[in-house]
Amino acid sequence: MSGTSSIGWRNCRARPPSDKADTSSATSGTTRCTLAAAHPRILALGGGAIGGALTSVALLRMSGVGSWLICLVALAFYSWGIVCGLFLLEARPGAERMNLHLWFAQVPMFASPLATNSLSSGFYAGALLQIDPFKLNVDARIGSTFRRNLLHDGTPFAIGINVAALTATCVSAFVSAASMT
Repeated sequence: MSGTSSIGWRNCRARPPSDKADTSSATSGTTRCTLAAAHPRILALGGGAIGGALTSVALLRMSGVGSWLICLVALAFYSWGIVCGLFLLEARPGAERMNLHLWFAQVPMFASPLATNSLSSGFYAGALLQIDPFKLNVDARIGSTFRRNLLHDGTPFAIGINVAALTATCVSAFVSAASMT
């Protein structure tokens, strides 16, 4: 062993007590993670927890089977986010791949009178192009949101992309491919 062992993301390293190269470590033999390496865990865990809590509150206020089903789908998604974050934290095999699917599910956004879908867990930065009237909406926010509607008359047609989720998907795919080699 060369003094560093990979535990999930590349910037996290477990250092043995004899490694004196980094004096900023408070205790020897500990696992240190930079913010760049820790953010997928934080976003997956935190986004899933916040989204789950907010969806649970919304679920208590909902009436009607359709609204309950939409909230249950969102609650299942945020629960999956918590599981992905925990698996990344524990450095389980395949955790990067699970996280890739979590982020990929957040990439597309669309709206129409028939159905609407917009979902984010942890962080959102995206662009939404509304067709009629023609309008481009660019937005960024920290937190978890979901918007799903079925048969909602008056909703304008729009398509969009969550750029933050697309970036996280690409990074997750790169990390997942790198960890296989």
